[in-house]
Amino acid sequence: MNFVRRHTGLGLAALFLCFTVFVKPASAADVIPHHATYLLSLKSAGHSEVSDVIGSIEFDWEDACDGWAVSYRMDMIFVYQGGNEMRFGMNVASWESKDGNRYRFFVKRLEGDQVTEEFRGEAELSGPGGPGKAEYTLPEPKSVDLPAGTLFPTAHSLRVLDIVAQGQTFLWATFFDGSDGNGALGVNAVVTDRKNADAAIGKAWPLLAGAAYSNVQLAFFRSSDESTLPESEQQLLMFDNGVTSDLVFDYGDFSVAGKLKELTRLKPSC
Repeated sequence: MNFVRRHTGLGLAALFLCFTVFVKPASAADVIPHHATYLLSLKSAGHSEVSDVIGSIEFDWEDACDGWAVSYRMDMIFVYQGGNEMRFGMNVASWESKDGNRYRFFVKRLEGDQVTEEFRGEAELSGPGGPGKAEYTLPEPKSVDLPAGTLFPTAHSLRVLDIVAQGQTFLWATFFDGSDGNGALGVNAVVTDRKNADAAIGKAWPLLAGAAYSNVQLAFFRSSDESTLPESEQQLLMFDNGVTSDLVFDYGDFSVAGKLKELTRLKPSC
């Protein structure tokens, strides 16, 4: 669910999630295209001035037949000590070819009713595992080189699922989602605590009945140097069918939790 580096972005690209060579994931056939709604709340205030968080995420992962269409809308209110409030929003629409080589994106950030940033463009890799280029048309025309092995959001999500299926624990990847103008990120993933859905989960969410899930911890780095501190960290409960039920976005001074509220299957558009 993967909707990164700022409070208004909340690392939502991790909802779609994320080696340097892309391979067709064995788990792709098991992914359930779906619509999910998450309720957001403050998990920990730490030493920040944030006293409460109220919000939601509407997320769609669709099988567009010739590719994957992913969209999400985040709406969130920060309540600060003293009673002041600030409303933030983020809307994303994207399409990605099923071979993982082409990607189109449109990102809009809002504060209150005002659009503060927009990013639009498309990106293409030279081939599986090869380098590529992103071409922005908003906020201004520009090109950004993408290093060999870059993964777009859905390819990254599927790669994580493939790693889980192989029983592996660690993953380092280079990731591009177009959510800002700074190019690719380094993302480190650690997979732990694999479990099978119990009867309560299956009763609450029939699409998750019988599915296994894992705890996936993600750290996002501006450069490819893992020795630096991450810009943000996230924790997900991710099921083998691609559904994420619980989210935690950790920004050091405070953290935000997301809890699955609604889940429905989406039919292919063709």
